[in-house]
This record gives sequence, C-alpha cells and structure tokens, in this order.
Amino acid sequence: MTNEVALVIVAAIGVIGTLAASFVSPFYQRAHEKWKAEREDQAILRDKAEELFDEIDSYVSGYQQASVSAVARLKDETVEVRGIPDLARIRSITAIYFPSAMPLVEDFEKQNRVLMTAIVEQAKTATEQGAAGLDTLKGLPMIMTVKYQQLASEFIPKLRGHIATETPKLGLETKK
Repeated sequence: MTNEVALVIVAAIGVIGTLAASFVSPFYQRAHEKWKAEREDQAILRDKAEELFDEIDSYVSGYQQASVSAVARLKDETVEVRGIPDLARIRSITAIYFPSAMPLVEDFEKQNRVLMTAIVEQAKTATEQGAAGLDTLKGLPMIMTVKYQQLASEFIPKLRGHIATETPKLGLETKK
C-alpha cells in the first residue's frame, strides 16, 4: 500500500509539474522572443551607426577637398572647384535610425542656408561693381568653402557624439 501511495504521489507531482511547465512555457517563450528581437534591433542600430560614421568620414573628406580645390583655384583658374558634398545619406540614416539627432542636422542645414544667402548677396554686390568686383567673385568659392568647413567642424563632432551616445553598446566594455 505504501508503494501505491508513493506511485500516486510521484504521478501527481509529475502531472502538476507538467501543467506548471505548460502554463509557464508561453511566458518564457515570449520573453525570450522579445529579448532576441531587442538584440536584433540593437545589432541593426550598431550597423547603421557604423554606416553613418563612414558617411560622415566621407562627407568630411569631401568638404576638405572642396576647400583645397577652392584655394587652388585662386592661383590656377584651370583647377576645377569641387562641390561641397550632399548631406542626403547622412540625413536619411539619421532620420530613420537616430531621429533624436535630427535637430543637429536641421540646425546645420539652417546655418548652411544662411551662409549660402550671404554668399549670394556678396556675389550680387561684386557683380554690380563690375571689373572692381572681379577679385571678390574669384575668391567667393574659397570664402564659401572655408566658412562651410567652420560650420561643419562644429556640426560633425556634435553628431558623432550624439550617435555614439545613442547607439546600444555590445556589453564588452569593462565597468569599474
């Protein structure tokens, strides 16, 4: 009789354990799927941050080349003045993956519009001066790119810092 009671108790414990596992399992599975999705999202953000940093480096190189070509053009008129690179890729990655950084991009674009308006006004004034304004017109590309470089040199570190702060870390850093 004691063996039969023991078998019934073991069977009851097995049934209770199975029921408990079947009740808890969906909660664990949902939590695991959520954790896995968060890891995938973090991996995407890290990839996009890396892509954005590459775009920023390319952008910096482009506006530096534009500045150099504008200065070289003052000495040699056959040198082609390179255009200032476009922010399109930086803007799109920032807007989609790091929207909290968009005010930085928008502020930079606003400052750039103010600069371009001032350059156009200087060009208009130089054109009205005729031959006397010719030297001013020749120097405008250099003035524009140097001022643009000043604006960009303030914008780029702010954007990099914001992205570095907002990007999920791998957890490889040692904490002190």
